[in-house]
Amino acid sequence: MKQGIQTTFKDEKLRKWGCYFFTLLRWSEILRNKWLKQSIADGGQEFEFTDDEIINLYKTCEERGWVEGNCFIVNPVEIMNHCNNFQTFRTVYHSKGMPHTDYFPIYLKKPSIGHFVLGNRDGIVWDSWEPSAKSQGFPIDGYRVLR
Repeated sequence: MKQGIQTTFKDEKLRKWGCYFFTLLRWSEILRNKWLKQSIADGGQEFEFTDDEIINLYKTCEERGWVEGNCFIVNPVEIMNHCNNFQTFRTVYHSKGMPHTDYFPIYLKKPSIGHFVLGNRDGIVWDSWEPSAKSQGFPIDGYRVLR
């Protein structure tokens, strides 16, 4: 999933508030070491979800109660399990300290807004907004760790 996908995403709700959802999808791709979707008809060549397919995945998660209509993630564990059928997560916890995992969602917060990005021990590695634009200057408020 490309960086900055949220900036021009066609669904207004996900464009405005979907950063944690997009971060979970990108994290799934990294864990799987391939795109979430793979073309069988095209000789197995990997490619990305279309906006419509991401919207359908979001609606599935919403119908199952894992995400609310305003993009608030109720159950990131179930979303990750749905996207990563080879790995089972059981719990999520919030940490103020650096997690001991390879990749993890980072919550950035300014007084009036928060934003999720994907990070590792070297810092931010992926941002659904354009990384040089919106997330600069946001202090780290905490990490999300799934086990």
